[in-house]
Order: sequence, then C-alpha cells, then structure tokens
Amino acid sequence: MHWEDWKAFPFAGLSNGVFQELREQRIAEEQQQQRERREREVMRRKENNCSANASSEVKQKLQTFLMNKKQNAATNGMTSSSPYRNWGVVKSSSGESLPAGAGVASVSSHPYKIPQPPSSIAKYDSDFPLRKTASEPNLLKIRLKQSVIERKARNGPLAARRQERLLQAAQRRQQKQQNSALATPTNCTTTPDSGPNSPPTLTNRGSPTSAPIQEENEDPNYQGNRGSINDLALFSSPSMPNISLGRPHLANAHNANNLGAPGPTHVTTGLAFDNQMLKHACICGDNSSHPEHSGRLQSVWARLVETGLASRCDRLRARRATQEELQTVHTEAHTMLFGTNQLNRHKLDASRVSFVRLACGGLGVDLDTTWNEHHTSAAARMAAGCVIDLAMKAAKGDIRNGFAVVRPPGHHAEPDAAMGFCFFNSIAVAARLVRQRVPEMRRVLIVDWDVHHGNGTQQVFYDDPSVLYLSIHRHDDGNFFPGTGGPTECGVGPGVGFNVNVAWSGGLSPPLGDAEYLAAFRTVVMPIAREFAPDIVLVSAGFDAASGHPPPLGGYMVSPACFGHLTRELMQLAEGRVILALEGGYDLPAICDSAQECVRALLGDDLSQIADTELARPPCLIK
Repeated sequence: MHWEDWKAFPFAGLSNGVFQELREQRIAEEQQQQRERREREVMRRKENNCSANASSEVKQKLQTFLMNKKQNAATNGMTSSSPYRNWGVVKSSSGESLPAGAGVASVSSHPYKIPQPPSSIAKYDSDFPLRKTASEPNLLKIRLKQSVIERKARNGPLAARRQERLLQAAQRRQQKQQNSALATPTNCTTTPDSGPNSPPTLTNRGSPTSAPIQEENEDPNYQGNRGSINDLALFSSPSMPNISLGRPHLANAHNANNLGAPGPTHVTTGLAFDNQMLKHACICGDNSSHPEHSGRLQSVWARLVETGLASRCDRLRARRATQEELQTVHTEAHTMLFGTNQLNRHKLDASRVSFVRLACGGLGVDLDTTWNEHHTSAAARMAAGCVIDLAMKAAKGDIRNGFAVVRPPGHHAEPDAAMGFCFFNSIAVAARLVRQRVPEMRRVLIVDWDVHHGNGTQQVFYDDPSVLYLSIHRHDDGNFFPGTGGPTECGVGPGVGFNVNVAWSGGLSPPLGDAEYLAAFRTVVMPIAREFAPDIVLVSAGFDAASGHPPPLGGYMVSPACFGHLTRELMQLAEGRVILALEGGYDLPAICDSAQECVRALLGDDLSQIADTELARPPCLIK
C-alpha cells in the first residue's frame, strides 16, 4: 500500500510526534521494499505480504493509542471547547456583555477596535446564531419540542375552541363559494332610505358621493376585504356617523344580497411582539436614567395579556427586517452601521462611527439614544420587521387591522441619522414597502399623534404625493424637541400639500388635553384624510401626550380614552385597514391604559367614555 493511501487513514486525534514517527516508519519500509524488488524480483509477493502485516501492526498501535488518549481525557476532565469562545468579550458588573476594554474606553477612542478573531470566527453572522443551525442534536431537540407542543395542543383546553374555529372557517369558505356563484356585481352603494335629502355615503375610497368611484384597472367582481354583515358592528359607536365603508347600509336581510361573497376568513386584529426587543438596553444597567427602556414593552404586553385582549388577536410570528427592506428608506451606510454585527461595522469608514460616552457610563448615538453593541441592531430590525409584516397583512386582507408593540421607536430616524431613541423608521419603511409590493395600495396615510414631531417620517415623504403625512405634536414655536414640524412645512415639489402639521404652540399654559385633540381630528385630520381617500392608514402611536408625562417628555393631559376614540375615528378610513405602531410614551400606567384602549377600539369593543368636562370644555385658542 502506497503512502498516499495511508493518508486517508483516520488519524484524527494523534499528536504531530506520533504521526511523524509512523510516517517515517512507513517510508523506511517502502525504501527497503524497493531495494529488495531490484535485487530479487521473485520475492515481490512475499515482501508485499510483509508490508500488509506491517500495516496491520501499525493500525493496532493507532487503535491502542486512541483508546489510551480517551481514557486519559476522561480521567483529567478534558473538554473540547473552542479556544475562541468569548473572544474579545468581557462581562461588566451589571452582567452585560461588553467589548474588551469597553469599561475604560474614552469618548475619543473607537469603540470597535478590539482584537479580531480568527477568520473562521469572522464568518459568523448574528442573524444565524448557532442555536439555529441544523445539526443532528438540534434537529432532535426541535422534533422533541414539536412533539410536546403538538401533544399539549391536542389535549389542552384550547383544543376544542381551535376545532370550533376551524369548523367555522370551513363553513364560511363553503358559504363564500356558494354566494360567489349566485352573486351579481352591482355598482350601487346607496342605502334603501336614500333620497334627495339623505346624507351622502362613503364609497370604498372614503370620499362623500352617492355613487362609487370605479378605480382604474379595478375588477368589478372583486370580492376581497369587504367584511361580513356582523362586521358593521365593529365600526359603529354613539359618537360616530354610520359609514358605509365600501358596502351598503343593511336595513334588512334583503340588502345582504348586495354584498356579494362574505369577507375573508381571517378578518381579525393582528398583534406583533417579540422578546428580543427587550434586550436593547444601556450597558450601565440602570433604567432610571433612561426613559426609553424595556419595561415599557413588558408593561404594555403584560396588560394586553392579563386583560385577555392578546388572546383575542392574531399573534404574528416576528422577524427582523432585511437590509434590502431597510434600504428602501435608509442609506446603505446607515443600515450597515446600525443593522449589522460588529465585524461588518468594523469594515466601515471610522469617521462614520461616532458614539459618545454617556454620563451613566454607557455608549450612545447621542446623549439620549443609547447603544448596546450586542442587542440594539437586532432589536431595531425586529421592530421594523413587525411593523412591515402587520402592514403587509392588512394590505393583502389577511387581517383587518393591527397593533405593533415594538421598540426602539422609529419616527425620528432620518435616512442617514439615528436620533431621539430611534434607529430605523419602521412606519416609513412599512409605508414604502406596501406601496411597492401591493399595487392596490396607491395611497398611504400616516397619522403621527406622538407629542414629538416625526421629523424622520416627514423628511422621507416630503416630496411624495402618494403618502400623506399628518402630525399632531407639541411645537412651541420650534422650542420643543426636535424643533421641526412647523405649520408652514407642507411639502415640496409634487408633495406640496401632502405634509400637514398641527403644531401646538403656547407651552403648557394651560396643558392641552382631550378637547384640543378631538377638535383637531374633527376639523383638520378627518376632513383632509377623507379627501385623500387612503388605501391603508399607518399610525405612529406615541402615548407621551397622555397624562402623567413631565414637561420635558410631554406635559399634556390627553386621556387613554381619547386615544381609543381617535383610533375608532381612523377606522372609518381605508375600509378599516389601520395599523398602529408604538412610538413614544414613558409613563408606564399611561401607556398601558392607552394601548389597551387602542386595541379595544381595533377589536370593536365598547370604548371608555371621555370625561364630560372635556367634552363640554371649549378648545384652547392656540396662537
């Protein structure tokens, strides 16, 4: 057997010395065989037999050596852990993972100049952690976990309810097929009691008219997200007009024939949340000095769960937004800087990586926006992914509406800048992707009722007539963060008139409340929105205008019930396709109460009543 054949023998685990000794021994044997072959050709077969015997002896020695090595390893407690584990990472006193030397880094030092791991480790991508690799042990764990989940699903208390829902869905599909065969398309959306003195109804475009507007390339036989008869109850309240929502009013059972087929099976409220967004936190570990912390999301989600609202919603499987999705709004350098792992950021120009040392000892993009090397990028991408998926599902009719319980917020993030706790503008990315991916979504309305102006969202769509940005915020003549959003900022070029700012001025004398916000919606927001006739409504739902926020963070006195009524008003638009995404809000009781009221509005529940004193109070005259 030639030496090249010996190299295929499994020598894994042998030291270099033993391997070299065996190699030299085999070379000597081959040289001896060659000499004997030249001297006596007739002895070739015998010499080959000797060589074979030698091979067996060498194999026996190798097996003995391997067994001895395993026994020694078991005796000494040796492990096979990688020597590169925790490469360049240390633990802080608070338990956070920090880059090596981060605890003593100065403001001027580059926070990412740490020893580079070997090339094999450099290929690791945080988007594909080791726990997700398809190794045999992990696959076995996944199968075992799945079997346990399936067993609990079959035997749990929700099994009967789940079977009932499946049966109802099957019956609705069968009824839809039957109605599709019998239904005849109609172009009339007037009510049975319509007459010359009857008020006009709203078509599916949302504009006051007595006849529907046939959109270009619209299929007259379209039977998409029309809703069902019972869905009308979700859009009616004592404080709301009876809106047709793209279908006729139902005075009796005879009018049901005009609806065509029932709505889609999954006309539910979507809910998006993921625990990964809780990991974004300052490395100082002290939330008291950071108003935007993980407790905000924990409190809101706990409230939705304990009140039973979460169980009534369709929980979406969260995912991170991709680089391509983020770059529909943000620059490539921005997405690489704040949306990739440390190794990729190290490749960027060092002049673009400008972080500051905070008073608490942590790092930040600015004095307010904290940065966690290990978790911020993943959390920011997860927040954007949740909002994108909710908006896409609503645009396609898979859900009626939705609420994204996400952080960090996004409406301050500009295409090439992070600020105001924000890294990626989730609402802006969702709006642009809906326009690109769903041709029917030609017009998008973004309503921003966060107490701070969404400078990032305004900048993205300032010249875009297909996206109407409408913001209600505290302005104080430009003296309240971020200083943008004056009433004269109304767009540029083809986007003139599609950027509307309701900019409150006058400070906090007195602080504004429900009366002002309801008046703004009644006289400004809803009339403009109806004329724009959006196909979908996205809401930057910040709750920092709610009572309980100190003046630097808000200072207004809007009630949670008011936010619920604002949500119900917006549900009159776009056939109820409304997606709310959590932005600001830092007083935990206030944001929990406000989020609860908004989700109740999306589900069609009876809303809490606004205080009579606010309903009777005339709005303040803002100069």
